[in-house]
Amino acid sequence: TDDVDEIKVLEECLTLLGAEAKAKKAVKEAQATLNKQVFEKIPQLNIDEIKTLVIEDKWNTSLHTEIQTEIERVTQQLAKRVKTLEERYQTPLPDLIQDVEVLSSKVEEHLHAMGVL
Repeated sequence: TDDVDEIKVLEECLTLLGAEAKAKKAVKEAQATLNKQVFEKIPQLNIDEIKTLVIEDKWNTSLHTEIQTEIERVTQQLAKRVKTLEERYQTPLPDLIQDVEVLSSKVEEHLHAMGVL
């Protein structure tokens, strides 16, 4: 029964591969037809239609995408910087002052013990 199941699966796989090949061929043919239609249409366009295609449809879309990408990059950079600052200033100033006082007194004790002060 394992061989029968394996044969069924392999036959199904073969069928799917054939369907995929047909679909890829259909896509290529559709793309070629579309390209032909575009090349035939271009000479028929007037200057306003060309401006609309180039400026509004292509250039504005590209510009919008680049601006959005830059905004995201700057936002991530700012978020990283805020996190760095948060980590840096995580300890409040009064705690730091207290730590400095404690450590300074220890240093003074050591200097007295050494006879420097």
